[in-house]
Amino acid sequence: MNQQPCPGFHKLQSDISNMFAYLNHRIDQMESTLLNQVSPNPTVVVTPNLDTQELLDMIVAAQFGTGEAQPVIVSPDYGSTTGVLISTLSASPPPSIPTKCSNCHTEKTTTWRRIGGCSVCNSCGLYYKKHKIHRPISMRKEKIQQRCRRPKGQKSPGSDSSSEVSGDVVMNHLEQLLKLTE
Repeated sequence: MNQQPCPGFHKLQSDISNMFAYLNHRIDQMESTLLNQVSPNPTVVVTPNLDTQELLDMIVAAQFGTGEAQPVIVSPDYGSTTGVLISTLSASPPPSIPTKCSNCHTEKTTTWRRIGGCSVCNSCGLYYKKHKIHRPISMRKEKIQQRCRRPKGQKSPGSDSSSEVSGDVVMNHLEQLLKLTE
């Protein structure tokens, strides 16, 4: 049984060929531009050619993220022996910008939270979560309050007298009741 390709197959194949031709042209332009740039951290490195599937896998990983910085490898000329390595992330991380609460403008907190894309301190985030309004700036404190936490299994100093009645108290109470009944 001889299978015929679907009617749009040849058009699709032609479109793919045209797309690769265009991409190769754009890659050549990018390569010449990048090779003419001088920078302390070069982002262009000549590498061996990769097959198409490896190329696509690396582009997808770089574009959609896998939790680590991965380079994008592009071949300027399909079938050539060299390629161009263009890093999607710079070699050195950008300088860290100190985080500031968009509500109370504090820079110190135990936990940063997000409200509608804005970074807020833990206090403002919890207040907003509970009351559905932004925390008033008048409630801002300079010092972060820490709880006094006890290790597990240890009772608080006043817990024995409030939750348990000692035997002496019970005996005294019974003695008083016996005296009244006599």
